[in-house]
Amino acid sequence: MHLPRLRGPDSEAVSPLATVVRAPNPGPMTLDGTNSYVLRRPGSAGVVVVDPGPSIAEHLEHLAGFGTVELVLLTHHHPDHSEALHEFARLVGAPARAIDAQYCLDADPIVDGERLQVAGIELEVVATPGHTADSVSFHLPGDGDNVGRRRSHVDEQRGGHPPRDECRTGQEVRRGDAPAGRAL
Repeated sequence: MHLPRLRGPDSEAVSPLATVVRAPNPGPMTLDGTNSYVLRRPGSAGVVVVDPGPSIAEHLEHLAGFGTVELVLLTHHHPDHSEALHEFARLVGAPARAIDAQYCLDADPIVDGERLQVAGIELEVVATPGHTADSVSFHLPGDGDNVGRRRSHVDEQRGGHPPRDECRTGQEVRRGDAPAGRAL
């Protein structure tokens, strides 16, 4: 399936429900920039933003421009993903949630296995420790193929492969079978 680029050179629809927005912070850890995700059901005015990333005004404004942000989620605590979490959540007036309570704003921490209904979509929270102890993925049931984590120089130092759990979907983590849906 061909999906169009949306909202500029650093945004691309990767599925019917997910658009990746790359932050302008290239480097050895971020490769060509931190991936932020905007999730929503087609036609929905509301969106979910995953990993708002670094505190770069143009990036945060770009993310805010996709629609009414109903929820901000964090996959793990590394600064390239979390630095602007609270700043962005306050900017758009949305709660922020993560596994670690210190990253939450106006909301409780997310928990493994929790199902979220927001912006017209369903998300399943899947704990995927390995990259960090607080790493989570968000499984979007029925949303096409799976998105794997990009490798950085740290992965190259580990022999070229991230830990197995970092590349698995919620169903693979839970049952060890073939994936169905998209995991971010």
